[in-house]
Amino acid sequence: MSKSEVAVDYPQMRDQIRTQSGSVASRKIRERAIEFGMFLCAAFSVAITVGIVWVLIYESWHFFANVSLVEFLTDTQWTVLFENPRYGIMPLVTGTLVTSIIALLVALPLGTTIAVYLSEYANSTVREILKPILELLSAVPTVVFGYFALLFVTHRHHDRPLRQLTQ
Repeated sequence: MSKSEVAVDYPQMRDQIRTQSGSVASRKIRERAIEFGMFLCAAFSVAITVGIVWVLIYESWHFFANVSLVEFLTDTQWTVLFENPRYGIMPLVTGTLVTSIIALLVALPLGTTIAVYLSEYANSTVREILKPILELLSAVPTVVFGYFALLFVTHRHHDRPLRQLTQ
């Protein structure tokens, strides 16, 4: 191979290397900026979590300075707005457990039955209709269902005994 066959344009290669290194440098700067932004988001998230934990500990410390832990855990009355306030959490824990057990007794058999039906027995048309509906229902937070029940169901059941008494 002779020198005449290799035609190398050194000035053009030098310009290409400079433009490539310039783009590499700007890419590194952008990557560093993105890394810094991600670090700030992570640090902000950790700082918020630490702040929440701090407020919980601080307020709990002041609360338990006035209320004994044993009284808080074992008392059966939650009457914080009365003249002699009592802070027994046992009714709240019991109510939560009873509600959770009832919900599990309804949801487990019903959900399992629907899942087996959809996966094994339903034809494709029924599956295509029911599956998105169930996915939308599962996406709604349970707080929304509770709020709906509080606003609509409670008032209907609350007014019914009064109507029966007045008739």
